[in-house]
Amino acid sequence: MMREIITTCVFVFALWASVAHGQILKCGTPDTKNARCECQGVVYDFSEVVPTYGNKFFNSPGYDNQCMYYFQMVEGGLPDGKDNMSYCDVYFPGYVAAEGQMRGSAHCDRLGRVDQQNWSIDERKNPQEITIHFTGGDKGRSVYTTFQCDPNDGDPTFSFSGDDEKVYYMNITTIKACPPPATYRCIDNACVPSKTGGVNATECNRMCDNTMYRCEENKCVVASSGGVPLEECKAACGVVRVDE
Repeated sequence: MMREIITTCVFVFALWASVAHGQILKCGTPDTKNARCECQGVVYDFSEVVPTYGNKFFNSPGYDNQCMYYFQMVEGGLPDGKDNMSYCDVYFPGYVAAEGQMRGSAHCDRLGRVDQQNWSIDERKNPQEITIHFTGGDKGRSVYTTFQCDPNDGDPTFSFSGDDEKVYYMNITTIKACPPPATYRCIDNACVPSKTGGVNATECNRMCDNTMYRCEENKCVVASSGGVPLEECKAACGVVRVDE
């Protein structure tokens, strides 16, 4: 049986306004085994969001260097602490995050379970953020982990933000939290945004262009009336220039 130890860690509390005031949008039902979820019509996959330094789990000390924080939502969660993580002495399968004391006995509190997660997205943030709330930790503990879009596609970074009694906050930056490139469809000769396929803005504008041309002196010019699409004009004229 795991012994009860009163933690001595001192935390800096950092509560995000978007979480506190419910200003983020809920996502669909997550695939907890594969770290995937659909948010506002887009499927986000965090299965490859892992450290680049060899471990499958992230770790970072708290602000006061009294506790170490661990996070892993892939491959079933954190490994056996006794064999893999310093400052921990408990068994972890199924748990996503932990807090270990760096001074004194090597004890970890488990902060949430991989199979108990709810996703939310804040598209208004720039960069965009996706927050996952993991529940089911020791003695009612839970953790909010915010994945922030990194459009520069740098290595994922991990940090501990703070806690509020038994609720903890962590941050990860990754390109996997970024929205996909904008796509468009041509509808009624106008390009409109589409979340279900489509083409980029340049291609859509080309496809949607209903301007007609005529061939004059081996060049295509805009026709005031009649005319043919640009590609047909270029084929009829031979290559040439296009006068808009």
